[in-house]
Amino acid sequence: WKNRQQLMTWLSAENRPLNYWYANFETVPEISLAVAQKHHWLSGTVSDQPALERLEKMIGLEGVKKTIRQRIQVLEVYKAREATGQTNEPPRLHLVFKGNPGTGKTTVARLIGEIYRDLGLLEKGHVIEVAGRDLVAGYVGQTALRTNQLIDSALDGILFIDEAYTLAQGGQNDFGNEAIDTLLKRMEDERHHLAVIVAGYPANMDEFIKANPGLQRRFNTEIVFADYNPPELMAIFQQLITKVQCHL
Repeated sequence: WKNRQQLMTWLSAENRPLNYWYANFETVPEISLAVAQKHHWLSGTVSDQPALERLEKMIGLEGVKKTIRQRIQVLEVYKAREATGQTNEPPRLHLVFKGNPGTGKTTVARLIGEIYRDLGLLEKGHVIEVAGRDLVAGYVGQTALRTNQLIDSALDGILFIDEAYTLAQGGQNDFGNEAIDTLLKRMEDERHHLAVIVAGYPANMDEFIKANPGLQRRFNTEIVFADYNPPELMAIFQQLITKVQCHL
């Protein structure tokens, strides 16, 4: 089976004890990608078709695809340099997604997780999806605890924070800045194991990144998601109709 070595790598990244896998393997007729998918053995998404190919097949998003292809080229150069001992400094995997709702940001974030995993940059490549205010608690000291818990769940994968700009909009009596400070520290401490993608409306995200010098240093790559035009929207609609086996 052509993917068995890759599957073994993905399974080992789950950090489960051996008796967990023994118990699961005894209940299935074979150990394969299809079985792993059916029984939800893996945190991240796995597919026979590479994530980049699935991205290219998405309708529209030409600017997004171009930026991601360029980013992959940079990361491949990094991996080559790392393999020859020319660098041991991890690349910054963090991204800013700027766009209106319904432009594919969450879908692309999930694909980015797979791409980073397949490049060997993250072990799992799973995506933890939260809203900005999910990081904030209502009492002193609880925000850092909640933010750290969410980051812990995203280690070896991606923390995707939608509407991240709301963290900087609460005023002096809000704990959003505590969440930002906690996030920045963990992004530095866990730079080998964590990618953070922040997303939201373009103007709001510009203000958010400018609000803290630490954000500007860590988020130096942005991807702009343009609105779909009418022909693209029609193509998406026709694609959805086909999936449910209907006809116009």
